[in-house]
Amino acid sequence: MASGVEGYLVYGAGARYAELLGEVATPQEAVALVVAHLPSDCGAAVEKPWQGADSFWGRSG
Repeated sequence: MASGVEGYLVYGAGARYAELLGEVATPQEAVALVVAHLPSDCGAAVEKPWQGADSFWGRSG
């Protein structure tokens, strides 16, 4: 993910080269774009119980 003046350019791995997935305004939108492009047979990246979105983004409260 490359930070730009107007937003974030999000790249995914292509067969032979990096593929531009899109440009988004926030890091959260960048994550959502990457997740939307994961293969359907993609397994879990983290093997522990889900702690909720607030803990993922480092928020408390």
